[in-house]
Amino acid sequence: MQQPELGKLIAEKRKAKGLTQDELVEKCKLNVRTLQRIEAGEVMPRSFTLKVIAKELDLNFYERGVYARLKDWIGAGIKIINLKSTLMKKVSILSATTLIVLLGAFMFNFISGERSEAVLRKYIEQHNRNTISWFNSGKVEKIMAAYASDACFYRNGHPAYCCKEDITTIMQRAINTHSFKLTEIQLLSLKVTNDLAIEKSLVSSELSSGVIVKTINIQEWQRIDGDWLIVNDIDVLVTETVDSNE
Repeated sequence: MQQPELGKLIAEKRKAKGLTQDELVEKCKLNVRTLQRIEAGEVMPRSFTLKVIAKELDLNFYERGVYARLKDWIGAGIKIINLKSTLMKKVSILSATTLIVLLGAFMFNFISGERSEAVLRKYIEQHNRNTISWFNSGKVEKIMAAYASDACFYRNGHPAYCCKEDITTIMQRAINTHSFKLTEIQLLSLKVTNDLAIEKSLVSSELSSGVIVKTINIQEWQRIDGDWLIVNDIDVLVTETVDSNE
C-alpha cells in the first residue's frame, strides 16, 4: 500500500478508535509532525514507525501490501501469456515460466544482495572513521549529512529527538561543551535486507575527566532516492566507565 492511501487508512483507523493525533503519537513515542505528514500522504513512513502505528491501531500493513503485490503480479502474468491451448498446456508453461523467473530473481537478488552489503559495509566503515574526526573537530554538518530529514535519535537516559534539526542542535551542544571525544567506532555486524540495513557498532568515548565509556550503537539505514541515510540512531551503555589513566 502506497501513499496517499496509507495515510488515509491510518487517519480513518485512528479516528475510529477515538484517538487524536496527539494521543496516538504519545502512545507510539513519535513526533506529532511526523504523524501529520504521514496522514497527509506527504511521506512514506519507515518500517519502524509503521510497525509502531500498526500495533497501536491493530492494523497489518505488511500482509495487505504483500497480497496486493501478489495479486497484481499474477494478473499481469496472465495478461502477458494469454495462452489459447488446453488447460494442461497452460498450467505446464505457466509453471515452467514461473520457475525460471523465480530462479532468475533469486540468483539476481542473491548476487546483488551480497554486492550491496559489501559496498554498504565499506561505506559505513569509512563514515564511522570520518565521524570520529568530524565530531572531535566540531564539523557536525558533515555528520548530519548522513541522516534522513525525519530521523530519530535515542540516547541512553535521554528523551528521543525525531527530526534532523533537533538532532543537529543536540549534537552541536555536545560538541560545544567538550564533555567527551570519540576514540573508536568498531563495526560489529551489518544486516542488509533490500533497502533497509541494521548496523551494530561498539563506540568508545573519552570523557573530559579521562574516563572511558563504551556503548553499543545501533543505526537503522534506509536507501532513500538512491542514497543510504540513517533513519534511527540508538545508543545503549554496555560497560562500566574506566579511568583511562589507570
